[in-house]
Amino acid sequence: MAIAQQYPLGTPKLNDLIIGTSMPTIDTDDMPVTKNFSVSDVISLIEFEPIPGTGTVRSVGLYIDGDAVAVSNSPITSIGTLDVSWTGDSWQYINGEGNLTTFPDIPFTSLTTTGTGAATLTAGVLNIPTPQIPDAITLTTTGTSGPATLIESVLNIPDYTQPPGGVTSIIAGTNVTISPQSGLGDVTINATGTGGGTVTSVGAANGDFVSSTSSDIITSGDLTYDLSATGTADATTFLRGDNTWAAPVFDGLPYLSYVASLDIVVATQGQTNTYVVTELYNTTNKTFTFAAGQSNSVTEVTPNTSFTDFDKVAFFVNGPDPAYNIDYANTIAFQHSSSSISNLYLEIRVYP
Repeated sequence: MAIAQQYPLGTPKLNDLIIGTSMPTIDTDDMPVTKNFSVSDVISLIEFEPIPGTGTVRSVGLYIDGDAVAVSNSPITSIGTLDVSWTGDSWQYINGEGNLTTFPDIPFTSLTTTGTGAATLTAGVLNIPTPQIPDAITLTTTGTSGPATLIESVLNIPDYTQPPGGVTSIIAGTNVTISPQSGLGDVTINATGTGGGTVTSVGAANGDFVSSTSSDIITSGDLTYDLSATGTADATTFLRGDNTWAAPVFDGLPYLSYVASLDIVVATQGQTNTYVVTELYNTTNKTFTFAAGQSNSVTEVTPNTSFTDFDKVAFFVNGPDPAYNIDYANTIAFQHSSSSISNLYLEIRVYP
């Protein structure tokens, strides 16, 4: 092989050969060997961008119709980036041809506010209906169930807090059955056992203090009863525990008392009796006057205010037993000797 000091220059091709040395691997004893390599074999071993001119595409460009989008850096004939940007302003929009268009003005010439319903734009006249002011709403709370209603401006909301009326259930008692058992709907009540029956007679039996004045009733009629106490029933008696009408016994009952010491000088012919009264005790809130009665031996004691219909008066003169035990309207009279008397003991008890 001839040794060339200089080779002519030329443009390399993929199938051109390059002389090189094939090196053995570390685990073999082979010796280095001189070999030929093609340019394409060398390129396949290197990971990098293809060498310009090795592909078929020589230029890339971008075009967009309309004026809404601007394209720059186009075409690209080497490594580079296409730039796409929007154009226009906020008052513009893009029409169907991709061009910027300014929003048009609303084509109306006058404004009206008449009528009701929806707003309208007719022949350049924009009509906005006059707002309607609703009638005042009245609130009621009648009823306890059902939905709320609004009728002719009256809003009714039932009072749901009130418990519902009517029977909610029926519970059977002793010797009673009901159907249905829930007690709702049409209810039938029946007696069971031996407790039922028909009344054939009502007896007119006497009690301890009441006796019947009628006979037993076996068909129909009325029972009449009356008190069976003995004695006389009037304003001065009461029904005692032994079934007897009896006069009140005043011992042991509370009373108001008037007590006085009385001196009487019996008058001679043509004169009147003289009385000297020394009041010893008085809780009756009354004052009393003393005067001769139909004769000098009769003395009449008169209070400043009358006893009431409910007052009972007991009158004592020099002894433990009452001289009288009846109702008095105004005057109490008692009999004594026709001679003068000193230190006569007088007591009047008023039982309210």
